[in-house]
Amino acid sequence: MSLPIAEPGPEGKACMNCGYALDGLAVEGVCPECGTPIRLSLRPDRLVFASPRWLRGLHHGFIHIELSAAFLIANSVLGGMASHLGVLAAPPVAVQWVGMSLNMLFTLVELRGWWLVTASEPSREATAVHGGVLRRWVRGLMIFGAVLRLSSSLILGLQLGVSTWGLALSVVASLLHAIMILVAMTLLESFAVRASHAPLLRTMRLVRSLTWVILVECVFNFGSVALVQLGLTGATSLVTCVRIPFWFAWLAWAINYARVVDGCRGMTSRALRRAEFLVASQVNAAPPQQPVPTTPEPGS
Repeated sequence: MSLPIAEPGPEGKACMNCGYALDGLAVEGVCPECGTPIRLSLRPDRLVFASPRWLRGLHHGFIHIELSAAFLIANSVLGGMASHLGVLAAPPVAVQWVGMSLNMLFTLVELRGWWLVTASEPSREATAVHGGVLRRWVRGLMIFGAVLRLSSSLILGLQLGVSTWGLALSVVASLLHAIMILVAMTLLESFAVRASHAPLLRTMRLVRSLTWVILVECVFNFGSVALVQLGLTGATSLVTCVRIPFWFAWLAWAINYARVVDGCRGMTSRALRRAEFLVASQVNAAPPQQPVPTTPEPGS
């Protein structure tokens, strides 16, 4: 005769939908805060078992990041080709203002996207395992880098020309963005592990390796700006020649970074559809809660 296996209790667990502490509640009950069956919060730590509301925020965040990444990559590639070929060496003022406005707009779009992606998961246990410090670092680096990027665009737009301060702020913003990507890849890897998405994990590791090359390129770029500021313009041609191989590395990074963001968007979209189906089926299958009988007061 085999003994029945006891179900795990909700001690130390939080509601997967609203984060309400479930200590002391029955497994067969529902969350008193939002009505989600407690059994849903006791499932394995897989992405399809996460809160649909949280997954929906992740999905919208990756859409924002994908839009901003597409613009920033196209802007960098076309701008770099134009500057090296001597095209639009002195663009009209209207073109500069449009470029500045678009750059500021998509910087804010990217900031909004990463803010959604780094939102804490309602379950306190999942947040402790996959979240806390990484989310705060990504948000802090993204906000600081966005402020520098917006300041750089504003300085270059107002002065209507090449500004050493504007270029320096732009380089520092790129440096912070690369550091943010290194930290964010660790967070995104935790999502891919929970979804068992091995191909996406390999692409994320490639992006992380290429990001270190981008960091070195940012240092060279900052060195060229410093040389111009010191008046050593003769050395800038040498620095430019050294940076040419890094441009191809940056192009490889941009392509694979876009693949990672698109893969995360698709992964969360599939997980969201599955999570909504599981929650709906569990809620519909849950027995109705019987009202608690009340004892009439004496004399009533």
